[in-house]
Amino acid sequence: MAEAPDGAAPGLLTRAQVLALSGCSEAELARCEEFGIVSADAGGFRGLELLKLQLLRQVSAHAGGFDHLLRRYQEGGYSLNWIRLCLPQTMDVTGVTVGQALEEVGVPLEEVAQVARAAG
Repeated sequence: MAEAPDGAAPGLLTRAQVLALSGCSEAELARCEEFGIVSADAGGFRGLELLKLQLLRQVSAHAGGFDHLLRRYQEGGYSLNWIRLCLPQTMDVTGVTVGQALEEVGVPLEEVAQVARAAG
C-alpha cells in the first residue's frame, strides 16, 4: 500500500487530509487501498481518490455500512463500477445517449438504477 508523505506534492492530499475529509478510519482507507479502490502515488492522493472514498461513505450509509460494502465487494457480490459515473470522464458526449455513455465507461444501467434507488 502506498504511503502518502507528511507533506504532499502540490495539488495532492496527504494521508491525514484524506482521512479527515473522507470520514474514513485508517483501517477503512487501508482496506480500500488493499482492494485497489483507491491509491496514492509518491506525492500523495489525488482529489479523485478522495471523491471515491466520499462516494463510498455515502452509499455505504444506505447499503449496510462501510464494512458490509467492502466485504460484499471483496466477495464479488458488489461492483463499484458505478463510481465511474461520478468521476470526470475524458470522452465527448455530444450526440451520445445515456446508454451509449454508460456502455463506454463500462457501467451497466442496472447499477445506475440501484444507486438511484439507494440514494432515494
